[in-house]
Amino acid sequence: MSAKAAHYTALYGSTALAFGLLASFPQTAVFAADTSFTIPFVLQSSSPEVVGSGPESAGYIYEIGPEDELAIVVRGENDVSGDFQVRPDGRIALPLLGDVEAAGRTTDDLAAHLEDALARYYTAPDVTVTVTQASGTYDDRIRIIGNALPPRTVPYRSDLTALSVLTTIGGVPKTAAANKAAIIRRENGQERRIPLRLGDIQSGKNLGADTPLKPGDILFIPESFLAGERSIEPSMTVSQSYSDNLNLRPSGFKEDSFITELVPAVRVAYDTARLQADLTAQLRLQYRTNTDDELTIAPDMLGAASTELVEGLLFTDAALSISRQQTDTRRGQSATVSNIANTEVVQSYRLSPYVTNRLGDIATMETRYRTGLVLIGASDPDPFNPTLLAGQEATDTWENTGIVTIRSQNQRQALNWELTGSYSYFDQSNQTDRERTSIIAEATYDLSESFTLIARGGYQKFNGGGSGRNVDDPLYMGGFRWTPSPRTRLEITGGQRDGTKTVNGSFNTAIGQTFEVSLSYDERVQLDQERLLDALPTTPGEIDPLQPPGLPFSLRNTATKTESASARLSGRFGTTTISMNGSWQRNEIELASGNTTDEKTLRGQISLTQPINRDLTFNASGSITDRDFSAEAINSQARDDTDYRGNASLTYTGFQRLALTLSYGISTRDSSLDIQDFTENSISLSATMRF
Repeated sequence: MSAKAAHYTALYGSTALAFGLLASFPQTAVFAADTSFTIPFVLQSSSPEVVGSGPESAGYIYEIGPEDELAIVVRGENDVSGDFQVRPDGRIALPLLGDVEAAGRTTDDLAAHLEDALARYYTAPDVTVTVTQASGTYDDRIRIIGNALPPRTVPYRSDLTALSVLTTIGGVPKTAAANKAAIIRRENGQERRIPLRLGDIQSGKNLGADTPLKPGDILFIPESFLAGERSIEPSMTVSQSYSDNLNLRPSGFKEDSFITELVPAVRVAYDTARLQADLTAQLRLQYRTNTDDELTIAPDMLGAASTELVEGLLFTDAALSISRQQTDTRRGQSATVSNIANTEVVQSYRLSPYVTNRLGDIATMETRYRTGLVLIGASDPDPFNPTLLAGQEATDTWENTGIVTIRSQNQRQALNWELTGSYSYFDQSNQTDRERTSIIAEATYDLSESFTLIARGGYQKFNGGGSGRNVDDPLYMGGFRWTPSPRTRLEITGGQRDGTKTVNGSFNTAIGQTFEVSLSYDERVQLDQERLLDALPTTPGEIDPLQPPGLPFSLRNTATKTESASARLSGRFGTTTISMNGSWQRNEIELASGNTTDEKTLRGQISLTQPINRDLTFNASGSITDRDFSAEAINSQARDDTDYRGNASLTYTGFQRLALTLSYGISTRDSSLDIQDFTENSISLSATMRF
């Protein structure tokens, strides 16, 4: 690893630690927000004027306001009686009288005015006015503002207090800094700010802090950076497994072993207005018999975080993955996670701060810096598989990228555009550094609500190093996006990218209420380490606990062209959940001689979950993977491997926090080279306690 990459190893390790520390932040108690409210508010002309009895509302007389709902009754005259809503201009439309000014009047004033006006048509009319739903005059309403919630108003009424307002709006929003709220009041032409600890009031901790409100008060509720929803789910698993072929060797070289595991794990999730984070992690502590290396550690960690550091301006995204993965696909792989044979620790970290700002009313600009680090653990020599060609062994890689994106301001218009310029620098241990530069313009035009035309154009330059693919060519692509329904989407583009002709497409749809189908095809030229960084989750919502994407090819140190097609069907048959996946992938490797070679993979997978009863669940999965290696790709004679893997398990959850699992796994390889054949059977019993 280069000096620069080594220097940043500590930085990314601390990033992983920071995810775990999220749980240490305080949390504000919250109520579920409910923005609807109705206040019965009845005033009649025959009743005394409603006057607040509290010290802050003494002498207050309600005046009708816009959007108030009124019940007007003219005794004995049903034709002119009825329910009326005050319009925003403060008027109501009445039979015979037309538009009548209502806002700003008391119910007595309005009733007297209507009696005078109706006297031309009736003898001694008797009018009663009732406010059935009050909004109040604009000047009297209580305004609620602050970044923690959308602005809104609440009608003032006698004896109204801060706690009454909380009841009306459904409580303090979960993202609010409730104890930093304030009442803003104008008195004698000057503004006065009154501190208000809404959190203590709402929780009942200090009801004495409840404060009476005056007409026209402003209730300011600021946003908190950390207050929100937080969940911490720790667990501990103890398991005992047995493998009859621990090192996945051919017959005659097999070694069996018992594997004892202790697996502490935790999942931490944080969701606030300005911070979203999700981290799932576990550490497999293994003791294996019949091996020289008896005690091993197998880490698994996957996390992502997004934060708004400066409101509306500075943001940061971060992601990490630490797991044991198969970096050389020539080697066998066990069907059970307890057997870590032929795997190495692969660490991927990404940190991406960015700034956004508007360019007038025309466009918005995003300036982003992205740094990524990939660390690959050293693998033990394999007597059955010679090393890859010199210079192709995967090494640690440090990526630094600058990206400037300018896009059209109004994304709801038919024509939208985006201009992106980027520069990437890849520092690889003991290898020639690589560089990537591109400038790409994209335009989309909505022919209809469901059909969009897509056009992209620009230029790409990629320096693949002494032995690797180079690109110095224009980019041009065109296609369409079809979205006939919210649950169906098809996008196809074609043209030239990465110096070669290419077609890319994706299709997603839902069948009924239970099944989803997705298809995709893509071609890209990238470093394998770039692919690892791109596979990291971009948002916390993409976290799939302890399911890092597997590497379809051997991890190399050169730029390769990858073609991949995949299909997925998932859904439910009654109580059975089923998922089927199929993929074809081809990795084209450019050699130092200028020739190309490839590695091809065809894979099919199926998994199902079937509850047997309330406490017992059956799970099963199986896969077939066929790999075709050319001689140049593996520095050996060409070969074709077919791997079969299967798992079956029963899980009992009848205890409150304890789950028991019994599982069986089998992994078999049928290779064109007999020395590569192997079979492994494994059985495991585990207990998981959740705290």
